Amino acid sequence: MFKKQREHIQDLYTRKAKNDENSTTLARTLELNILTGLKGEHKFIFELLQNSDDSANDDNPIETSFIVKNIKSNNRNYLVFTHTGTFFSDTDVEKICDNGQQSFQDKSRNKRKIGYKGIGFKAVFSVADCVHIISGGYNFRFDRNYFLQRNEPKKAYPWQIIPVPNESDDIPQELKEFIQTDRVVFILQIKPDIQIENELEYIKSNQSLLLFLRNVKSVTLVNKEITVKIDVVKEDKIKKIFMNGKFVEAWFMHEYIFDIPASPTYNIRGFLNSLEDSECPQRLKTAQDTQITFAAQIDTNGNIISNDKGPLFCYLPTQVKCGFPYLVNGDFLLNPERTR
Repeated sequence: MFKKQREHIQDLYTRKAKNDENSTTLARTLELNILTGLKGEHKFIFELLQNSDDSANDDNPIETSFIVKNIKSNNRNYLVFTHTGTFFSDTDVEKICDNGQQSFQDKSRNKRKIGYKGIGFKAVFSVADCVHIISGGYNFRFDRNYFLQRNEPKKAYPWQIIPVPNESDDIPQELKEFIQTDRVVFILQIKPDIQIENELEYIKSNQSLLLFLRNVKSVTLVNKEITVKIDVVKEDKIKKIFMNGKFVEAWFMHEYIFDIPASPTYNIRGFLNSLEDSECPQRLKTAQDTQITFAAQIDTNGNIISNDKGPLFCYLPTQVKCGFPYLVNGDFLLNPERTR
């Protein structure tokens, strides 16, 4: 880790690692938020994809990878997630060390970003008790066990927002081969009761979840000796999905843009502005228009394949089933879990 970035992490650690009544209250609040609002099915996978999609620079295509690795020395599974988006800025580090403070987040006001309320990254702690982040000059972790080793049972630390600088031996040697200096890297030490392989299988079986992401164009899944690469290729209004170079399915996409009326009859802006930022991101409150995208699956002859089992999308799938013979994506107001 570069000297400037290390000093920044050390400063954040000093400010946040205070074992007092406030830290105990915050620790309990974080645990409760993660258990009640961020533990939805596949939630952490969606958040990693969303964060990588938002990290694009000038709409350059983003490549991502999910790698599962078992470390025999501690018999723990790890998930290594990487993407080719921009490295963390100092502000990015500040916001990931906070609990959903949208004031830090440029993307809360950026219409091109799909991040929702600024709290989603904490979903990784529903499946992991240690998360390393390596990005540019930064190399640090959020580590529950680091604070458990402090013999202070009566008090708690909000470890999910306290960055610990990484030393050379803090990342298992077997994982270092997956650290690429030109990528942002997240290393999740998976909790023993989590079947992380099931998450990769979910992505493999539901490739259409990538359709409405703006910048992520490929996902590579690696588990043991098996590698699967999913690519999304856009040709005019058609998106084709390939797996290991073989065509899987195609979707006809059409986008409609609607002006948001300023008429007092509807008072949509008034309603949106009456909501807290935790209920509606600033980018939706200030938007002059909104979009809805429809996607219909087609066969190799261009004929529509009716499918009424698809979920409603807000860039990533929700749990709402509308029964339409096509997929619908839009800037919908969602609950904290982003499920409905």
